Amino acid sequence: MDITEQDNKVGFLDFLVVILTNIKALIFIPLFLSIIAYFSTYLMTPIYTATTIFIPPSSDASVGSILANSGLGTLLGVSTKASGGDKFKSFLESETLLNKMVTKFSLQEYYDQEILAKARKELKLATNVFVSKKDGMLSLSFSDKDPKLAADIANSYIDELDTMLTNFAITNAQKRSLFFAEQITTTESEIAISKNALRESGFKKTILNLKPERLLSFIFRYEDQLVGMESELLDKKIYLNDGAPAVRRLTKKISNLKTKLLLIEKEIKDAYGNRWETEILKEVENIRQKDKLLAFFKKQYEAAQVEMAGEGSGIQIVDRASVPELKTKPSRILITFMVGIGAGIFMLGLVLCRAAVENIKNNDPEGKKKLRKIGL
Repeated sequence: MDITEQDNKVGFLDFLVVILTNIKALIFIPLFLSIIAYFSTYLMTPIYTATTIFIPPSSDASVGSILANSGLGTLLGVSTKASGGDKFKSFLESETLLNKMVTKFSLQEYYDQEILAKARKELKLATNVFVSKKDGMLSLSFSDKDPKLAADIANSYIDELDTMLTNFAITNAQKRSLFFAEQITTTESEIAISKNALRESGFKKTILNLKPERLLSFIFRYEDQLVGMESELLDKKIYLNDGAPAVRRLTKKISNLKTKLLLIEKEIKDAYGNRWETEILKEVENIRQKDKLLAFFKKQYEAAQVEMAGEGSGIQIVDRASVPELKTKPSRILITFMVGIGAGIFMLGLVLCRAAVENIKNNDPEGKKKLRKIGL
């Protein structure tokens, strides 16, 4: 037990002797290298970082499901279980958006890269997106040697993201707006096709120079008026004879209205034959129903647009990136400290290795032979 304690004491003293013997090298060499590193930072290109902070659109629908349905989920590597902020971060890191940024700022020439993928990689390395789990805000930082370019690119990221999100229905109001916009386009197209078919089916342009559906609307209106007048005539004949002025006037109006109907029906029959009461009237009624449906779709679309405006479906920018005045890299203090620590560790290891080699040479004949074989 005493021998072991004595060996430990001697080992510690030997270590202490080695440190104290080389104390100047262990102190002054790392200090000298730290000073060199400090002044070398003045030769490095300063890097500036511009940061913009924003709140992504509130989503009452599953953004992950929307991305999956749109086919972008696999492309962006987004899980349907990811948080909302992480999904918008994936938008910012998507190849589609990065390619637009590379093209917009001519970054292939700026980074001196002939291949688009390499320029995109440089852009991505200079960009940092942080998602705050506490308040849901996203901060996007971009670093570059040109402070104005750094601010422009950081702000442009948000502009491109906002444009990109207009192609996706994120909220319920946006989904309804997109649905009714598609229905409006489809219904208008169907109505145009039906009207063209009606015009090209042989309708005479000389007939009052009116559209077919408008001409036939006269028939519907005259028939409604005729039914009303005939009902009124029956009521009057209950207490008036056929020679009464009111009965004669109403009878004449009915006769004139029937004459108009016969003239219109004759012209239409001349153009369409006997099928006008079936095919043509059916087509006109179909157009009427589609017009009503179109009016309904437009009303619902306008309501969805109003709701979108009320809920603030766009990106809300908290802080736009301004041109940075202070550089973020290189950090003189950090570089100086890291060089000093690294040099100190290296010198300590070197001193201990030298002491170990000297100890082997002086006290271990077998070890000395091995050292000679490796050139020490």
